[in-house]
Amino acid sequence: TFTRIDKLIDFVWEDNAPAPKISADFFGVRWTGMIRIPITGSYLFKSRLPRANPLKLFIDNQSLTLKETNCYGICWWENNIYLEGDKWHPIQIEFFHKQKKAEMKFHWRMPGSSSTVFVPSEYFRTQNF
Repeated sequence: TFTRIDKLIDFVWEDNAPAPKISADFFGVRWTGMIRIPITGSYLFKSRLPRANPLKLFIDNQSLTLKETNCYGICWWENNIYLEGDKWHPIQIEFFHKQKKAEMKFHWRMPGSSSTVFVPSEYFRTQNF
């Protein structure tokens, strides 16, 4: 195991290991910290990863079940959650890769927006900040 801070969750490992001394198959990644929600409303969270690889998302210690969409081997998984704005919320993302073609991307759509984008790095911080 190892620890690092990722500014953006945008990884395409393909058949490569996510880090030195970590297997390219059968590995797990957990991102924990805080996410800043700028305005109150319904947020769509989306992740892109292989169909057979489980993902768990927790916001405010509440499990958010992501639904599969646009799936052709690599799938988009998404769901909405209503969040209070102008505050930091605890977030945890758990990704478990089984084998072949590892990929993980994390996007959101803010209230009033029509497009999903990567969650910008300034909206993340460590829990001990």
